Parts: sequence; structure tokens; C-alpha cells
Amino acid sequence: MSGNTKTTEAVVRIDADSPVVTVIERFGAIGAPSLDRDMSTVLQDPEHENPGSVSDAQVVAATSYLRERLSRSEGFVAGLLLAGHRGELALYSQWRPSGEPSTVVPDAWSLAPALPELQRVDSRAFAVDFTAPGPVTEVLRSRVARAHFGVFTMTPDRQEELLVLARRHAPDSLGTPGLAAVNFHRSLDGERVVNLGVWNDFGEFGDLLGRPGFTAGAEYWQGVSGFHPHFFDIAAVVTR
Repeated sequence: MSGNTKTTEAVVRIDADSPVVTVIERFGAIGAPSLDRDMSTVLQDPEHENPGSVSDAQVVAATSYLRERLSRSEGFVAGLLLAGHRGELALYSQWRPSGEPSTVVPDAWSLAPALPELQRVDSRAFAVDFTAPGPVTEVLRSRVARAHFGVFTMTPDRQEELLVLARRHAPDSLGTPGLAAVNFHRSLDGERVVNLGVWNDFGEFGDLLGRPGFTAGAEYWQGVSGFHPHFFDIAAVVTR
């Protein structure tokens, strides 16, 4: 074998102009309450997270299923496996639907069979609304190690109102040290907006909490949606 053989690193590309459907699934301990079903606001530094961990066995099982099953399924484009700081596991996956996108996530697109000891906290189909600082975000493990979901909860009639505010204010977060990009997704059922923020590290996350639009009691989404953050390490990046 030649010593010049190159290995292409897997990359997830997030693009508002892409026709792919994004599926976001989150899994947690059985019996644990969902943290984002209400309309409250929680914006905190990940250092103040409740302690928790994902077992190595769960990460291995999920990674294997993603690589061996989901990545070989019809329509699969790419996926990010995320290991949470509160004992969560999450899958961010991209798919090319064969017809009109559905608000219901097909069983064939789900990570659930790999995680029978966890409950699926949420599973929804999304479209990318906008990315910043550029029109396309590339996620590679060699560039970014961590990610967060900013989960906004609203009634469907207020989803666009929240997105108008996010387009105006969310890019102001990009001066936060360690934050590489923000990527806002709107759920097809109208009940969620999720920002996938990609980070080099969370060490300066507290800087965000002092920025206009993010300070306690003056968050830009106040009165429009609830908000809960979820913090992750990027465990795997898989492409077809």
C-alpha cells in the first residue's frame, strides 16, 4: 500500500439551500423528565450542568448502529452522534426524502433500536433556516469538539416570529470565544426551533451570557418561546 494514501475525513455540511431533511433525536434515562416541554427559559453555563455521563457502551452501540445500519439506509446523507453532559445521547442526521417531507420521523431513520436502555425524549424532522457566520457550516471532528442544542419551544403560530428574532440577534453570539458557528433549524411541525451551535470548547461560554439579547431576563426570545440548552461532545461524524 502506498504511503501517500489519503483518508478523507467525514464532514457534515449544514446549508439552508440544501433539500435534505434533518432529523434530531435525543435520548435520556428512562423515567427522566423532558427538560424542554414547557415555556420556561434556562440559559446557563455548561459548568453549572447537573453531572451526568453517557456510558462507553452506549456510545459504541450507537456509533456502530449509525455506521453499519443508518448510513447504509436509502436516503442517508450524514450524521453527528453527540454525547451529552447530562447523560443524554443525541443524533443529528440528514436525509434525502423520496417524496414530500413528513413531520413524522420514519422508523428506518431512527437510532432508537440501538439504545433500548434509554428513552427517546424527542424526535422531529427539521429544515435548516439559516447558518452564520457563513452560508454553509462544515462540521469535522478535527476542527470542532463540542456542540450544543439551543431548543426553543413554541406554538406553531409563533415559530416564524421566533425565527425573525433569531436571524436578527443570534449572529451577535459569534464573538463568543470558542463558538465557531450557529445553525438554526425549524421543525416541520412548527413546535420547535433548534440551534446547533458548534464549538472548539465551552471554556468561555459565560461570555455569551453578558451579550445583548442573552442577558438574564432580557433574552431575545422572551415572551415568544421557551428555551433550554443541551451540551454535548461530538462522538462521531458519519457520512454515506
